Amino acid sequence: MSRLNIAYIVPSLSNRGPIKVVYELVTQLEQSHTIEIFYFDENKELDFSVPAHHISFFSAINFDKFDIIHSHGIRPDAYLFFHHHKIKKAKSVTTLHNYVKMDLRYQYNSFISFVFSRVWNIFTSRHDQIIVLSEDAKRYYLKFWRNKVIDFVYNGISEDVEAAQLEHSVKDQLAKLKKEFTVIGAIGMLTKIKGFDQIIKALPALPKHILVIIGDGKEAETLQNLSRSLDVSDRVIFFGFQSNIPAILDELDIVVIPSRSEGFSLVIQETARQHKPVVCSSIPIFHELFSPNEVQFFDLEDIDSLRSAIENISNNSDDFSDNLHRRFLSDYTSGTMASRYLGIYRKLLK
Repeated sequence: MSRLNIAYIVPSLSNRGPIKVVYELVTQLEQSHTIEIFYFDENKELDFSVPAHHISFFSAINFDKFDIIHSHGIRPDAYLFFHHHKIKKAKSVTTLHNYVKMDLRYQYNSFISFVFSRVWNIFTSRHDQIIVLSEDAKRYYLKFWRNKVIDFVYNGISEDVEAAQLEHSVKDQLAKLKKEFTVIGAIGMLTKIKGFDQIIKALPALPKHILVIIGDGKEAETLQNLSRSLDVSDRVIFFGFQSNIPAILDELDIVVIPSRSEGFSLVIQETARQHKPVVCSSIPIFHELFSPNEVQFFDLEDIDSLRSAIENISNNSDDFSDNLHRRFLSDYTSGTMASRYLGIYRKLLK
């Protein structure tokens, strides 16, 4: 098969969701294809092994040096929209990593959601291909997105990872907690859409459990105040942002993903890879990706349902974690993801 020249355009090189997906893609494709990264913000948390170029929004790259130009995020999508007339040969692709209206509403407000979902819709109208993360997301976007050339690819991560050592203070604290409690982990940006408040509300009925929250965001103070108001602040520990998620996962007993909306949870994949059990909200994306014998579902906003799910998985953790790990290896590795993207690229170029 011919070698492709691929450009990925991302907002920055930060160690966050969509950019981590691009990192996994590059890792899988770089041996057989020529890849370059283009980014706007000087934030270099991820060290790509291919050339990475800092660009400004108004400077055009040599588009037709590439076969595929693949943007991720609203600014990269806008960049391709405004420079589209300069693209003569290359095919343009975008991946939409969320459910745009709901995500913007939770992250900001209804007005921002109304305006920017429409603006983003326009920014992707000139792309040759739109990719979303699930069949459910494809149905969602086909209802109102201008560009109907939509396909889906499940996210994937590498099968193996070498976890670095945790800081002694973090490792010692987690080891001490595990002697007394079942340790629940919640990992992600501290925003309302992630639903971490539901776990805190369940803690009064789970006296043998403790919650460790890994992440930062604007809801941190709200969550801290909630834990104090429910008199469980001694069992809610905020570790802030941690880059070494595999090592953190190794020290947890259960991971709870109580999202109110989710494009595709990399946290579930990372947890599955580390052979840990998962409780997650009963939303369409999770039901599409996993079966009830792979994860324990709970009804969104139903705190008693969440408590019951946590208790059940605490008593059956090995079965759930084994089943989830097998599903990960079968369907959600970076190799599987890269193969699917490559098929879409080649189809576009025919």
